[in-house]
Amino acid sequence: MSEEGSGQLVGGRYRLAEPLGRGGVGVVWRAIDELLQREVAVKEIRFPASIPDRERDDVRARVMREARAAARLSHPSVTAVYDVIADADAGTAFLVMELVRAPSLAELVRAEGTLSPQRAATIGLQVLDALQVAHGAGIVHRDVKPSNIMVPASGPAKLADFGIASVAGDVTITTTGLILGSPSFMAPEQANGSASGPPVDLWGLGASLYFAVEGRPPFDRGQPLPTLSAVLHEPHEPPAAAGALAPVIDGLLEKDFRRRLTAEQARRRLQEATVEATDHTDVSPSTTMRLPHRAARAPAAAAAATTGRRRRSLPAMLPIAGILLVAALGLGLAAMLGSRDGTPPDEGQVAEGSQPGEGDAQQGNSRTGGSGRKRDKPAPTEATEEPTEATEEPTEATEEPTEAGEEPTEPAGEPGRPAPPPDGWQTFTVEDTGASVAFPPGWEVVPRDGTRTDLRDPDSGTYMRVDYTDDPGDDPVAAWEEQSESFDARHDNYREIGIEPFDFRGDDAALWEYTYSDGGADLHAYNLGLVAGDYGYALNFQTRDEDFDDNRDLFVQMVRTFDPGD
Repeated sequence: MSEEGSGQLVGGRYRLAEPLGRGGVGVVWRAIDELLQREVAVKEIRFPASIPDRERDDVRARVMREARAAARLSHPSVTAVYDVIADADAGTAFLVMELVRAPSLAELVRAEGTLSPQRAATIGLQVLDALQVAHGAGIVHRDVKPSNIMVPASGPAKLADFGIASVAGDVTITTTGLILGSPSFMAPEQANGSASGPPVDLWGLGASLYFAVEGRPPFDRGQPLPTLSAVLHEPHEPPAAAGALAPVIDGLLEKDFRRRLTAEQARRRLQEATVEATDHTDVSPSTTMRLPHRAARAPAAAAAATTGRRRRSLPAMLPIAGILLVAALGLGLAAMLGSRDGTPPDEGQVAEGSQPGEGDAQQGNSRTGGSGRKRDKPAPTEATEEPTEATEEPTEATEEPTEAGEEPTEPAGEPGRPAPPPDGWQTFTVEDTGASVAFPPGWEVVPRDGTRTDLRDPDSGTYMRVDYTDDPGDDPVAAWEEQSESFDARHDNYREIGIEPFDFRGDDAALWEYTYSDGGADLHAYNLGLVAGDYGYALNFQTRDEDFDDNRDLFVQMVRTFDPGD
């Protein structure tokens, strides 16, 4: 990002280096405090040209007054305000703040997906700490929203933008009717101008918690005025993924601020939510990965990156006995999902190039902090020659007995085509792409944000998360490897079991298997990334680690029904 103003010296002390982002009322810069020789963040507040001069002066004076008050706040969950500078000639103001190198809650959810109720409740308690300190000093933030909540990899969450929220938090600050701020996170009393006390911040906290677990604001209608109307007159849709956090969200989103939860009531319920989430048996929805995006690389670079990886074209389905054998051999589920022609291999093909025990999990201590990533790798084996896709010939379909000695009951489907869903299953279709996947009876469809939808068992919490992008990269394995590093930095006890390339009915694909801990539960997941036609898809299956072996066949059944469409 480039911006006119780089190199400018503000207040004779702060040298603007580079813009970090922009919002509705200004630009945030990374800057150097030349007196103390440290990096800081400088918020340059730019008032819209449509604001009359008199109102501009009034607003700027209010910003200066509240910023000076905010500078007196000192708390680990408050982004510190160091200095405030007015430039009357330019009609701007500058707030010098602590530089926090961390994603906002909004960025975190966009990058990694929704948060578990326990993690959201923990962040909520930390933001509430900041609000109570501010309210005790007579300061109301008035713009509590996910983009103002910073979530470091270690340490407490921090609430940012104290001091400028007096501008952002007002619905209309001009006689021209210009709407500033964030209507999706605004309290009803802000929207109608009737009040602007501490309860508006508690509403913002509730709306932010809703966003954290649902992936979308509670009242967003696409445009400011319809959104404000919904805030004022419509109930919020009950959160589907809040778990033990639902009562505190509902209590904070009470439209009548006199009946809204107080800070102390919210604290008690948030604390209860963290405890209940730890003991709760539900595992969904957790903080799982979004579909990765990588910019396309030149063919030579892509080839170099995949050197040494053996691409498999293996059977579309094995009986359960075969599943256990393949897992023991270290082949992963590629052997069950990958065939272009949809036919199972003979016994020799399954075991080719592998020895029993190659994929056994390596033992190690739990990860602490953001390091210590553990990764299970098969022991090296001699490379064997395999036919290329151009010369490979399909084998004849054969029927194999199941573990109990019975014939497989699931239809194999046409070669290279999705399998028909089992009796009683329903089908979910991605509206934008036409792709579809079947899911078991009793499961529910839970829309997330934008491109993501969960197919979820309401009893166990096991789910398949379907995500897509219209701008897929060229190397699914490299994309998952990059995401694995990021996921490890933010989750306890993360262990990458493997990331394996294979052909999914002729399309490039990669299967990522991993375990981690969240909300007091040990979780186990598959994330299947594939490119089909113009779209990239991720099918993220997750359940409790103790239930994973019992659900492995379910994942295979669901993926076999996946149809990317035309």
